[in-house]
Amino acid sequence: MRKMLGMMLIVALALLLIVTLLVPAGAMGGTKKPADTVKGFTGDAAALKFLYTLTVNTAGSGSVTKAPDQATYTYGTVVTLTATANAGSTFAGWSGNLTGTTNPATITMDSDKIVTANFPLVGQSQFHLTVFGSTGATVRVNPDPPSHWFDPGTSVTLTVTPPAGYSFLNWTGDLTGNANPVTFVMNANKTVMANFTTQTQYTLTVNTAGSGSVTKAPDQATYAYGAVVTLTAIANAGSTFAGWSGDLTGTTNPVTFVMNANKTVMANFTTQTLYTLTVNTAGSGSVTKAPNQTTYTYGTVVTLTATADAGSTFAGWSGNLTGTTNPVNIVMNANKTVTANFTEVKQPTTTTVDDKSATYSKSKQNVTLKARVVGSTTVREGKVTFTVKKDSTTIGSPTVPVNVNNGQAKATYVLPGRTGAGSYTIEAAYSGGDNFGPSNGSGTLTVNKASTTTKVRSSRNTSFSGQLVTFIATVTSSRGKPTGKVTFKDGGRPLGEGTLDSSGKATYPTSSLSVGTHSITAVYEGDDNFKGSTSPTLRQRVR
Repeated sequence: MRKMLGMMLIVALALLLIVTLLVPAGAMGGTKKPADTVKGFTGDAAALKFLYTLTVNTAGSGSVTKAPDQATYTYGTVVTLTATANAGSTFAGWSGNLTGTTNPATITMDSDKIVTANFPLVGQSQFHLTVFGSTGATVRVNPDPPSHWFDPGTSVTLTVTPPAGYSFLNWTGDLTGNANPVTFVMNANKTVMANFTTQTQYTLTVNTAGSGSVTKAPDQATYAYGAVVTLTAIANAGSTFAGWSGDLTGTTNPVTFVMNANKTVMANFTTQTLYTLTVNTAGSGSVTKAPNQTTYTYGTVVTLTATADAGSTFAGWSGNLTGTTNPVNIVMNANKTVTANFTEVKQPTTTTVDDKSATYSKSKQNVTLKARVVGSTTVREGKVTFTVKKDSTTIGSPTVPVNVNNGQAKATYVLPGRTGAGSYTIEAAYSGGDNFGPSNGSGTLTVNKASTTTKVRSSRNTSFSGQLVTFIATVTSSRGKPTGKVTFKDGGRPLGEGTLDSSGKATYPTSSLSVGTHSITAVYEGDDNFKGSTSPTLRQRVR
């Protein structure tokens, strides 16, 4: 039993030793590895990384071998680098994450590493500068010799421009700190890395020079990358906006720009003591200024008086002055432009319409309408439109506008068929012209009843006493079919009446005529559209 327990203890200790050898330091709760920096961007310092890259560059003519030669290395791996100079060159030393001239040299992989092997020409006593930055970044080297080989003691300035959406963080490698631009002396081969960090918010500082203020829209303490901001410069009384300076130039106001970095803008205002007053006229008229000067000092009150020419009238001010007050005062606190507007006064006109008459008809008929337009002088412009109405209802269609010649206008109006007899209003609308104002007039159109013809005949003539006789009356008109009643008379004495049928006939039968000769007439009473009429006398003989 004791032997078995001993064997188990030995196996457990062996397994513990194997795990300790295989698992990297820090993976089992030990000390965390340093923060990772890749291609110029700083990562999360709390993140653990177990595979690292080794980038080997050469400056000059030569090559480097890695042992072991792998794409990535586990934490703690020791890599041997061997530099081999080409003919005519010599190995001058390492720079970057490895320094010195030891060759071969070893490097321990505890982070991503960048190493440069420097191979100057034989007899060349210069140092090489290698600069790295992220994609989209610009690092300007000044001076900038070919391949970045510098004489010892050369002063070099690096200026970095971050890519869009990032800000410069710091320098690493053979240069430290966050100065930008930064200047250093080339006293060895150097490898420098420019590091950046994502920037999501930018500040906008707005200052003023002179008497005025600036509004921001939107007005925020910070702005996201790409935010659009509008600045509006407002000059105080007696000052004028002169333009922008700093990270914004020009005189556009308001001005809009995009936030892609921290920005500082200055709005410049200048004091203005003399102002101009420009007065224009639109139409026929003039304006006087009191006082009448080329320029005016701040706060001067100027009186403007508009005077219309003959045939015109003052209509009002526009520009830096509004309304119709005349004369009017304006205070000079800026350069100002004012326009006095004048409109032409048109002669008043009077329109009258001649009365007209027509006769009822079943068919449409043309009626000539006439209007007279009177002004202070003879009217020879503009047009008149005629309309016939019954109360507020238009009869037919208004005429096409007709020209006014020597103060008169004539038009043919088409009166619809069966327009009832009665009184109608003729309306004439004058449009006015360049020199004459519009006006309206009215007259009367009378539609008279149409004339009729009445005839009478007997169903038998001569007749016998007591025998039935029918008298037949026929009423006709060339303008339609009359309607209504017909009264039959014997020597002026009514016998009876009948109603006209669709053929225009009315009948009266009787068997009560006495022996003798009777004077029979048919009297048509008329209707709304037709006049009445009486037939010639019919001699009816009764035996």
